[in-house]
Amino acid sequence: TELVVNCGGAFMKLSGGNMELGAPGNILLKCANVQKMGSADYDVPKPVLPQGYSERFVAQDKVSGDILANTRYRITTADGSVYEGRTDSEGKTAEIFGAAKSKISIELLGG
Repeated sequence: TELVVNCGGAFMKLSGGNMELGAPGNILLKCANVQKMGSADYDVPKPVLPQGYSERFVAQDKVSGDILANTRYRITTADGSVYEGRTDSEGKTAEIFGAAKSKISIELLGG
């Protein structure tokens, strides 16, 4: 795992327990004192992130049950977010993501 912060050619790279600083110009340390000490590490417990929710939907004709491929649709979520697109060759919508399962509205807009 690696983290790099880069701006104008200057960089700070954190990788494998090391920190690397570089710059095309000067590196300025503005402080009262700089001390060189022995190595140390700091282990931060990883936070438990909430699980998200995602779903794809398949558009089908209500009467015949036929898959509705390449059909325009509009999905509106409970929070008011709107997603528009076309179903794929299998009638599937794009994947919709949310924090939790919630009610949605799907409108089929035709070809």
